[in-house]
Amino acid sequence: MDDWINNKSNPTISQLRRISKKLKFPFGYFFLSEVPKENLELLNFRTVNNYEISNPSRDLIGVINHIESKQVWLSETRRNQGFERNIFNGGFIKNGSKKNFQQVAEDILKMLDLKIGWNIATKDRFNLLKSRLENVGVTVMYSSYVINNTRCKLNVDEFRAFAIADEYAPFIFINANDSLNAKFFSLVHEMVHIWYGTSELYNDDFKSPSLEVTEQDINHVVECLLFPEKLVKEVWASIVEDYDVLDKVDMFANDFGVSMFSAAIALKNKGFITQNEVNEIRDNSNVTGKEDKKNSSGRPNYYTVKVAHLSKDFINEVKRSADNGEITYSKAFELTDVKNQEKYDKLLKQ
Repeated sequence: MDDWINNKSNPTISQLRRISKKLKFPFGYFFLSEVPKENLELLNFRTVNNYEISNPSRDLIGVINHIESKQVWLSETRRNQGFERNIFNGGFIKNGSKKNFQQVAEDILKMLDLKIGWNIATKDRFNLLKSRLENVGVTVMYSSYVINNTRCKLNVDEFRAFAIADEYAPFIFINANDSLNAKFFSLVHEMVHIWYGTSELYNDDFKSPSLEVTEQDINHVVECLLFPEKLVKEVWASIVEDYDVLDKVDMFANDFGVSMFSAAIALKNKGFITQNEVNEIRDNSNVTGKEDKKNSSGRPNYYTVKVAHLSKDFINEVKRSADNGEITYSKAFELTDVKNQEKYDKLLKQ
């Protein structure tokens, strides 16, 4: 490579292809005088303005482009079919923007047919909320990788989730490499962004104070949704005093289905623990939202998992469009991330 840099020799096409694959750098860019700036609108909505997000990885660029292509297709399809505008997207404005945070949270719960305290001691919070969101036309997808490439694992430190607000097809994507509780928290956070009608690329967990008033508002609403004050008092009081603070926060977090850090922030805001105790939890590398995932026994069917990742409602919409001749089956394969008719049929059977 030193010879290439010093213009003593040139790489072959084969070598460039290998470098392109290794670096995840578009092959065609090698032949341009300047590397084009990839203008990803979603990067303008990042919550935390850090180096990693200012200089996104090829994996993040790839997954944003991939999900946006699905979102644009679904939005155009619904618009062309005469769908009404989505009732959840921008619901904050539609239901009255002068309400306090608790009232905003109650409006969201009412729209989703959930009750205050819905997340406490609930067995499968993530899938419950995902299902309720899809009932109101919000598509939720999640994955650990870029498209189907298991060698391109998404980095939780770079982003946890993103939301695409849209009048016809709002989308939420969750980085599945996070812990179960952290994924649930991210889904709630992105859901509130859709309610406010704002897109966002999210890679925080209440760790950094936001300078955006809207983001501050959203964090307050998330707290009202997950930590209703009366139930927080009851659950915290029920935990035996003999435990130290870390253990108590851990038990509290498990009851509410969130990471220890987000639980600690809520408890501090309500006066149950101190900022120093929050800092101790934050500084503990084992409790900052990346808890070890528990191994599940047995492996689920590949296509069952794929349906869950893609959203059953999205797959059904693709099928309907293909069967009606509105799109080609090649386009249907592309939208559902399969290579041929055989794999497409197996996907539809799930």
